[in-house]
Amino acid sequence: MPDCCVRRIANAILAIVRKPQSDPEDADSPDAAPTAQDYENARVRCEIAARQQAEYDACLAWASAAFGPDWRPSHRHFLAAKEEEERVRYTGERPQPAATVYTVKNVDGQARHFTVADGRVVEHDSYEGGFGSMLLEPHPTRGFEHQGKFCHTHRYSLCFAPYALYAPKTAEELAALRDTRERKKTERDDARWAEKNPLFASAGIRRQEG
Repeated sequence: MPDCCVRRIANAILAIVRKPQSDPEDADSPDAAPTAQDYENARVRCEIAARQQAEYDACLAWASAAFGPDWRPSHRHFLAAKEEEERVRYTGERPQPAATVYTVKNVDGQARHFTVADGRVVEHDSYEGGFGSMLLEPHPTRGFEHQGKFCHTHRYSLCFAPYALYAPKTAEELAALRDTRERKKTERDDARWAEKNPLFASAGIRRQEG
């Protein structure tokens, strides 16, 4: 065996002998304590869940009143003006729709599309029909030159949003998930280090001591 390998093995064994016993108090706590950020994240998630529930309930109320109780909110399409998109791009706000078409479905997957005008439901054959001429309306001033001719771009962007409901996790649950992610990351890092340093790993030396 080469002298360099002998020295490495000897050093590894010596490190094991000199390594102090671990203190039981150093063990990870079974329950991760929530941080201020965990509580803030939980608060924001609750607000999002409440908003989504309110949007779902409003669509459900319209559909039930117009079509009966067998129709459930599926998704919605909406048009957002280009100027509105630019206004909220870096603010975190949601763009205000210029028009919205709602889609509901029954248990058989059949879909119905409608708009709401002055609290009254108006059904359409398709979501495209619900927008009418607004869907492809040209912008009055924006566009581009093509072969010497000015071509107007669309005034609105077509957007899609599903009706997604979820139960937000508590701060304690978020803390537990964070703790699990960090622990698994440490395990992956340790495994990669052991693969690159098999001699030290076989001698019981941990990555943090290498």
